[in-house]
Amino acid sequence: EQELRQRENLQKIGASLEKTLGGKPDTVWEDLTFEAIKNEERESREFQRDSIETFASVTDTLTFTLTIMSICGLLAIVWGQRQIIRPLGNLWQGTQAMADGRYEERVPEVGTTEFRTIAGSFNTMAARVEDAARTMQQTNEELERAVSRRTMELAATNRSLERANRLR
Repeated sequence: EQELRQRENLQKIGASLEKTLGGKPDTVWEDLTFEAIKNEERESREFQRDSIETFASVTDTLTFTLTIMSICGLLAIVWGQRQIIRPLGNLWQGTQAMADGRYEERVPEVGTTEFRTIAGSFNTMAARVEDAARTMQQTNEELERAVSRRTMELAATNRSLERANRLR
């Protein structure tokens, strides 16, 4: 529709120019040309305004998308910290405690299924090592008492033999 009007105006401008060039003064072509220029300027402003609105819309959408992605990234970091880094740290602390001889310490069973399984196995191992260490400690104490008792018996026997040797 707009193109038809522009064509009609161009035809009117052409006809008016032909009259003027033919010697008949006609200023219609000037008015139509100024009107066409005004229409083009108006359309240009509308196009510019639409472009600015579209750009603003795209900018808003991009900002919203980046915000959502940033939030998702932070949530992924928090999730990774809770599900991977913390359980690994707990296992590391458990191995350090065991290396230092603190067999009674246990690892919290947190994180993914795999980490909970590993922590459970570690705790079972730590309990067995603790029991073995306790049993070895008790055995050593019993052995020390037996050696002490036997040493006293040998000392008594030695004294008896010395007395017997002196009497001879």
